[in-house]
Amino acid sequence: MSHELRTPLNAILGYAQIFAEDQTLNEKQQNGIRTIHNAGEHLLMLINDILDLSKIEAGKLELILNEINLKPFLQGICDIARNRCALKKISFRYEPDEQLPDIIVADELRLRQILLNLLSNAAKFTDTGYCLFQVEAHSLEGDKTKLTFIVEDSGPGIAKDLQKEVFKPFKQSGDRLKASQGTGLGLSISLQLVELMSGNLSLTSPVHADNQAEYGPGSRFIFTAVVDSRDADESEISHEPKQVPRLHGFKPGTKTILIVDDQPSNRAVLKDTLEPLGFAIEEAADGQDVLAACERQRPDIIFMDLVMPVIDGFTAMQQLRKAQAYGRIPVVAITASLINQDHLRERCQKAGFSGFLPKPFAKQQLLETLADLLNLSLDRENLTAPTDEKIVPPPSEILEQLQNHLEEGNIDAIESMASDMAQTDSGRYQAFALCLGQLAADIQIQEIEQLIVRFYKK
Repeated sequence: MSHELRTPLNAILGYAQIFAEDQTLNEKQQNGIRTIHNAGEHLLMLINDILDLSKIEAGKLELILNEINLKPFLQGICDIARNRCALKKISFRYEPDEQLPDIIVADELRLRQILLNLLSNAAKFTDTGYCLFQVEAHSLEGDKTKLTFIVEDSGPGIAKDLQKEVFKPFKQSGDRLKASQGTGLGLSISLQLVELMSGNLSLTSPVHADNQAEYGPGSRFIFTAVVDSRDADESEISHEPKQVPRLHGFKPGTKTILIVDDQPSNRAVLKDTLEPLGFAIEEAADGQDVLAACERQRPDIIFMDLVMPVIDGFTAMQQLRKAQAYGRIPVVAITASLINQDHLRERCQKAGFSGFLPKPFAKQQLLETLADLLNLSLDRENLTAPTDEKIVPPPSEILEQLQNHLEEGNIDAIESMASDMAQTDSGRYQAFALCLGQLAADIQIQEIEQLIVRFYKK
């Protein structure tokens, strides 16, 4: 259902963006286009939230644990929250514990989703005063640490008889009904993600006495979780400029990559990532088109989605291996499925795939795979953002939607918008879209925020 709903929505939103740039439309028509686009974005947000909620309730959402460099991670969260508060002219305070561990083990995307949801709500429902973010750490036995995240605001508060209601799907309460944005699913999803982490999420309101006239009653959300932790080696703490890996060992245009995926947006993201590196790109929309694409221009490597409507990746792989001319081409499986990933990886290996990349993948993973399978060298250069003179930013409505997605931690939506943007208005926003897409692929949250803020003036 998610796929069936997203497909027409992508067309609606895509053409709404195109028409928004049409200078022949009068003001009334432009207002109508903006209304269509905003309504489509709201519906897309609702679909994304319902999908997350359904995965959790069906027990099909699994945590993907990885090591997180905690202090830079939290600083990136704060940069986003601080910008949101600045737009509303309220103060933002960050008070981290001096004893925070260097490295923790958690699901980075889901932890970010919870914290951004709590901080975004605090800013959204507070008109005057402040938003406070505190992080406390308590060492436990062994390598365990209890982290406590506290998000407090000076907003309208939540009545005691409604405090359980706000954690239910589609529920908002009191003055929060005044907010037009949001689906009413954020706190429900956050609560269930916290419980999936074996943590606890609680709410206290009011937090201010009645005589504190400069503040509203306020709310305080407290999120606790126990995580594995350790101190970082000196080599893991770098103050050097961010670096991006570069591939060497081939002349631009001499290596061809075949991208096989039934979703045009997925193909576009890979294409926009790989073409600037000097690769020639060939595309196929389904497994049944793979052999024909190989005949048109024999690829040096194939990136193939596993789930496609006519012939899936496994069947297409069988056909490739039977074709004598193409049987030795390395094929990398790409999949968005995170259920039983180890079993799926093993199945791909037995089927003859040369590599396996789960979506979303970091650019580093992609380049390491290419370097390994094509015998190329991989080194690093300083990451420098394009200058403002070289970038034409999209309209402010688009930048605002990107900002909202970023506050929700919705990297998938940002990648999708970047892909659509690259093809909008004859490629006018291509430089912005390419930079945004690369940062989203590498999950560089702070850098995405900086890129948006450079051009978005509310």
